[in-house]
Amino acid sequence: MAVAGSPVPAVPTPPPLPPGVPLGSTPDAQGVSHVKVGWSGLAGPHVDRVVVWEAAETTLRQRLAPGNPPDRTLPLGVRLQQLWNLYDAAPAAQRPLGFRRAAEVPAVPAAADLTLARGSEDIHLFLVTAVTTTGVESPWPAGGGGLPAHAHLQAVAAPRLRRPATPLVRPAVQTDGSLTVAIEAASPIPVTAFEVFATRSELAARDHLTMGPPLAQVPAGAAFDPVTADPRLDPITRQRVWTADWSGALPPSWEPWHLRAVAVPERTVPVSAERGVVSPASDVVTAVVLPPAAPQLDELVAEVVGADNKGLLVRTATTAADRVVPAGSHTVQVTLGTVTGPVQPLEATARVADESTPADATAGPVVQRLPRAAGRTTLLVWGRRDDPSVPVQATVRVADPLGRVAEQTLLVPGWVEPRPELTLKIIDVLRIAGRGYVASLLTSADPETEPPHVLTVVARLPGTIPPGPFRRRSLRASWQLPDIPTRRSPVPPRGAEIMAVRSRGPQGTEIGLWIPAERIVGLTAAITHPIEGEVNDGWHPA
Repeated sequence: MAVAGSPVPAVPTPPPLPPGVPLGSTPDAQGVSHVKVGWSGLAGPHVDRVVVWEAAETTLRQRLAPGNPPDRTLPLGVRLQQLWNLYDAAPAAQRPLGFRRAAEVPAVPAAADLTLARGSEDIHLFLVTAVTTTGVESPWPAGGGGLPAHAHLQAVAAPRLRRPATPLVRPAVQTDGSLTVAIEAASPIPVTAFEVFATRSELAARDHLTMGPPLAQVPAGAAFDPVTADPRLDPITRQRVWTADWSGALPPSWEPWHLRAVAVPERTVPVSAERGVVSPASDVVTAVVLPPAAPQLDELVAEVVGADNKGLLVRTATTAADRVVPAGSHTVQVTLGTVTGPVQPLEATARVADESTPADATAGPVVQRLPRAAGRTTLLVWGRRDDPSVPVQATVRVADPLGRVAEQTLLVPGWVEPRPELTLKIIDVLRIAGRGYVASLLTSADPETEPPHVLTVVARLPGTIPPGPFRRRSLRASWQLPDIPTRRSPVPPRGAEIMAVRSRGPQGTEIGLWIPAERIVGLTAAITHPIEGEVNDGWHPA
């Protein structure tokens, strides 16, 4: 067996230099920052693996310029340029001395994930060499072709997390009901904005993450001393102070609003390798935005209840809170006729699921409430009156803890026995040849009603009869219902005019008609009443 191998190494192509110093990832759960080292030009089949070399800023300086530690007060870009200058000025044989073999990885994919030392504040430099399948490793890159030696270096720094201090929040309710919130926080990193959170739930306010989305995001600015115009510094940490003011309106509520705020810093400050982290939430502060007027009270709606028609149910609804609020309790008082109930807290009234449980109102009006819905509480007022036919006035008054009153009054009319619907129907029309017609009517009208009903009957005669002074086109008759004589037989007596009789049947008042005409072409009957109106019916021969 014979084996031949090429001694030609595979040389990686240097990546383009970034404009600054890239930052590694935010430290993970183990507290280490991850970086991505890449390469190109190594896709051939003769490349076996890639070696990644790493050097920390402090170590490289000790090797190339002993006694010249990094000045961490300088911007990151200045320090990187110093490293490049040291590296380029060093003899080619000394350049690898500060590097360690960090990892050996396959050439594909063309990137490797590496971790930086926990807590490191150095700039870390990475360099890539390749190893062929014959074991030949590429030489240490030395630049050339118009490129400096440091062109093969990949620089990265672990980000330093900077978190603003806990903000201080000062709310103030203005005379017009609007809210002004002053916020400030000291921070080692510039603060871009403050996020304000608000909720009426004390439980939700335990953490700003459970308070819902921010009420507002307010741009922040650096604070200055009003006298010297110097930047304000925190007296303890000596960090710059950032402030913001927010003004707005919160929905009025008897419950206090719970407010918190967080400071949002710059995401990154590349010049100092800093990454901003949102500050802890401020302490909870409260603000009370009271309703500007008395609670709302809907118009009253009354209904007669009970078999004896003496019971009353009055409905209304109010925005008043049916619970104790920090300012006190809302109260309700009811007057029904001459009886006035006691003033009682709204939360002390009986809470019921629906109207199916009438209260005993023999001793006076009783107030119940339904479960609160859509910011309103439905009130049920149960009462009684001795005489259902006598009108009674109902008044409901609701007062808030500040003594502001909302009142609604309704005059409940006396109960009147409902009248049946007025009806009239021509049941039958019978012709007696050569004599006339007998008709039967049925109506719901009661002859005892005052004022009385009026029955009007019109029988139309044939139109072929020539009109003359003694000829009529129709026969007409009208009676008040009580004036129609009663008779057991539904057949009326016969006469020269239309005649009527009435009797009481199981379905109403039965009326019999005698129509003295040899022939009629139509019959119309109508009953009118000044209160119940008018009904009519008609008949035509087939």
